[in-house]
Amino acid sequence: MQALIRRFEAIYNGQPWYGTNILASMENIGPAISLQSLLPEKKNIAEIVRHIVAWRQFLIEHLQGNQSYRIELNTELDWPPVQGLGWEDLLKELAQSQETILSLLSTQEDTLLEKDLFNGKRRYSFRYLIEGILQHDAYHLGQINLLASFFSAQANQQ
Repeated sequence: MQALIRRFEAIYNGQPWYGTNILASMENIGPAISLQSLLPEKKNIAEIVRHIVAWRQFLIEHLQGNQSYRIELNTELDWPPVQGLGWEDLLKELAQSQETILSLLSTQEDTLLEKDLFNGKRRYSFRYLIEGILQHDAYHLGQINLLASFFSAQANQQ
């Protein structure tokens, strides 16, 4: 369990092998950049951050024993709206998810990792879920960094 905790710490505010962590990436993104979209109908950084938190919440619910908690892809639970939330609100949600995950994982034994979960379609282990959330964070962090880099370069050209 400690190795997974260290990976959550690395991606959030440590030194992941692939580059910048989440907090360092967010430092250079302000409210204006967070709401810019590359193309109409495509997700902006704020929406991606809220989506990351949604899936972290999925893990939290399952770690807390709520095995019936489900997220259907491309629904409001998968991509919660950001209207009415400021950039700082989103960063607080992300920070809270990190604290909660670390707290919950620190109370678990390694035997949890092999425990089965069922999503209504197939069975998988907690290890598979936790690894998936870490991969999901890294995947979307790459998107966020690419979008932030693009919008920053665009602003510097003006």
